[in-house]
Amino acid sequence: MAKDRTRETCILRVACAALTLLSLALIVTLIVVTTKGKREALGDGTSSRQQDDCPEATKLSASPVRSAGLYDDLSKDEIIAVRDYILQQPSLNLTAYENAALNDNYIFLIELKQPPKDKALDFLDHENAPKPERTARVVIYNGGKKPSIVSEYLVSPAGNPIRHQEIRGPGQKYPIPFDMRALDGKEAEVTERIVSNAAKEANKLLRESYDGYTYDGCTDRCLTWSGSGPGEFGKRGKWIWFLRDLQGNYVQPVGFELYLNTQGSDSTLWKIEKVFYFNSSFDSVGDLMDAYTNGSIPKVFLPAPSYSSDSPLYSSLLRRGEPQPPIPLRPPRIVEPDGKRYTVSGRHVEYMKWSFDFRSRSSSGLQLFDIRFDGQRIVYELSLQEAAAFYSGWSPMQMQTDYLDTAWGMGSSKFELVRGTDCPDTATFFDTIHFVDAIDPVKYRNSICLFELDLGLPLRRHFDNNFQGGYNFYGGMPGSALVLRSISTAYNYDYIYDYLFYPNGVVEARASTTGYVQATLWTPNEASYGNPIHPWVAGTIHDHLLHYKVDLDISGRKHSYETIDIEIENITNPWFPQARRVQKVLRRNVKKTEQDAIYKQNFEHPKYLNFFNKGIVNKMGVSRGYRIHIRDMMKQMYPKDWGIVNGAAWTENQMTVTKWKENEETSSSIYNQNGMHDPVVDFARFTEDNEGIEDEDLVAWVTVGLMHVPHSEDIPNTATAANSASFYLRPYNYFDEDPSMSSHDALLILPNKGGADINRFGTPQEPGCRVKDKVLDFKGVYGTK
Repeated sequence: MAKDRTRETCILRVACAALTLLSLALIVTLIVVTTKGKREALGDGTSSRQQDDCPEATKLSASPVRSAGLYDDLSKDEIIAVRDYILQQPSLNLTAYENAALNDNYIFLIELKQPPKDKALDFLDHENAPKPERTARVVIYNGGKKPSIVSEYLVSPAGNPIRHQEIRGPGQKYPIPFDMRALDGKEAEVTERIVSNAAKEANKLLRESYDGYTYDGCTDRCLTWSGSGPGEFGKRGKWIWFLRDLQGNYVQPVGFELYLNTQGSDSTLWKIEKVFYFNSSFDSVGDLMDAYTNGSIPKVFLPAPSYSSDSPLYSSLLRRGEPQPPIPLRPPRIVEPDGKRYTVSGRHVEYMKWSFDFRSRSSSGLQLFDIRFDGQRIVYELSLQEAAAFYSGWSPMQMQTDYLDTAWGMGSSKFELVRGTDCPDTATFFDTIHFVDAIDPVKYRNSICLFELDLGLPLRRHFDNNFQGGYNFYGGMPGSALVLRSISTAYNYDYIYDYLFYPNGVVEARASTTGYVQATLWTPNEASYGNPIHPWVAGTIHDHLLHYKVDLDISGRKHSYETIDIEIENITNPWFPQARRVQKVLRRNVKKTEQDAIYKQNFEHPKYLNFFNKGIVNKMGVSRGYRIHIRDMMKQMYPKDWGIVNGAAWTENQMTVTKWKENEETSSSIYNQNGMHDPVVDFARFTEDNEGIEDEDLVAWVTVGLMHVPHSEDIPNTATAANSASFYLRPYNYFDEDPSMSSHDALLILPNKGGADINRFGTPQEPGCRVKDKVLDFKGVYGTK
């Protein structure tokens, strides 16, 4: 009996175990089936799969690229070949940069000379046409010549140079006066010696006035300095101002300034001509120190800023204040569930129906070439020409600051972009190589980015109300655009330059400003020019003006330009003759000459700015065209006879239209900053000959900008929100309908008895992919490696 009971007990235990295992298996199966069912129920009923990492490649195939190498910036090997070739020319009497002094002849800049338009288009548009030879532009500072000058040469072919030719440079003045050259390291070395000697002489004043902050022999409390321009008109010079050497030093001014005369190539003749100390001016540091020592001027004490781990320095970018959000949460991110929807071949980009080539010109920045939509060229060149910032203030440095940024490295000061902040995680990055004020070519890692942007705004949409509590249909399309971006940090300001390509044939050029304001020491005298943005810190009024070149080629090179003026008519109502009607009416005004086409915005007389091709019409018989829509208009306010206007004549108008000329390649130059009274490139002369512009190859020169009166919220940095300026190229009867109608991105919803018929036009609706975290690989360095 005992054995039988034992056997029964064993059988029961086995059975229980088997039932337990079976139950577990059923539970697991139920979970799998339920989960699968939930996954398959996502979206509009389409099947799904397990989430994978988002693809980083593209499913698209790039078209054959005929433009390869046509516009690409010079490679490292090409730059070295050009440099070595030029150095070997005995007639030029050059000294290698590393051995040169200011009074020697040495190379300052080497960059690609863009190919002549006629030859480039002949090559692009004709199968058997020769490819233009790659040519380098070389800028040489001839401090060793008498008189000292700046000269320019073309060297070709860039890869294996065998010839060079002196040219007249970018503008109307040649040879270029030596004093009009852009700032370089050789000048900075001399300036540093002079400034250091002045600081030694004023060491007692600096230490006592600025709470222990000095320049010479300092340790933890150090001053630094920066320089402005252009100095006195017709006389090369610059104001030097001192700042605390802390994070964000541009908003750490102390009110000690020096004016340095830097005329000529003999730096032994350079000298300090003015010294400014807390609203008092002196002819030399010695005069200041005599006055300071004998007590004939007030002694200033500017306390050092206090800061700690709990209360960070006001100019630093350490987080402070009540947290937002209350706990750290990641911001939204761009996701590309099917990979990239654009292709890149070298510097050639294709997106939707758009295609273009780009380069980063060392002297001025991004240039876009051969912009096409659906294979048809719309713009030959779209490029930034210049960025200006004209300041006002009481202190002499602030009062006499009028910047033209091409002279301050606007094109080459494009440093590494930070993935996830400067550009989305999904962006494609490009390195650039520059040879400016250097021994060897310098590589700037990840200095340009390209990405598709979710605009967070429908490109188009309509809800069609049936006025019976429902709808007839809904149609919409999410907004997206391709963005090409670079950021130029010329000292304190960071300019974010974007070119956006929309699916409906619109192109936008946009500049956004951020970074640090250029501040001066606050005193009551600054109240007429700005605000105290922090204790002892003044931010004063200045503008940001930007100039762009738009070389339109709409279905060919022959165009006309018209303003479509919007006026008011007061007429007898033809349908009710006893009444009158006041309404808007269009008047088309085809411009005949360049001067007739100069555009100055007048809000009393609104108008469209339309470029059209008379010989090409849409299906309605209307001439196909593109109009320029200037969103952020700006005009500098100075009179024409004020010296700086000559060097930035493009700031007087919102748009100028000229007949294309090969020798009118740029509207400004790296030389204009130090010769604004009599510039190398005087843009006003582009329209002096007043050529006819009907049925001609036309170039539009567009000015945009914004005014900035700094305020306390500009500490520590100016924010991009509401600090941008842009203009658009918009199709105007160019297409027969909205070209975005061909997009798979659209959505159409029709009601049915069961709910709704949703038409996504074939776009996949599987669950989103898993975003792959990317390590922030930021170096922040640039050099020859």
